[in-house]
Amino acid sequence: MRRQKRVAQYRQEFAQISATNPLQLSRAEQLMVELSEKPCATPPVWGEMYRAAVKLWHPDVGGDQQVFKLLVRAYQVVQVGEGASSIP
Repeated sequence: MRRQKRVAQYRQEFAQISATNPLQLSRAEQLMVELSEKPCATPPVWGEMYRAAVKLWHPDVGGDQQVFKLLVRAYQVVQVGEGASSIP
């Protein structure tokens, strides 16, 4: 039941992301921690957190498609925040 509630919250959050309401870096970082369900290292290792989250949220392993898309967007935002190339 708790996971279903989280999925509903994440789906709602994903639906609100748009060009005029982008995902902020601070929230993207929070999402990476929440979705990976791993304690945050100092400094955070976003690639490891992303891979852990993919194992939990990818639709092919029983995850939710919209939550997975939110994860991908959060990872893109974090990468840009760290100086990687811009989001397509």
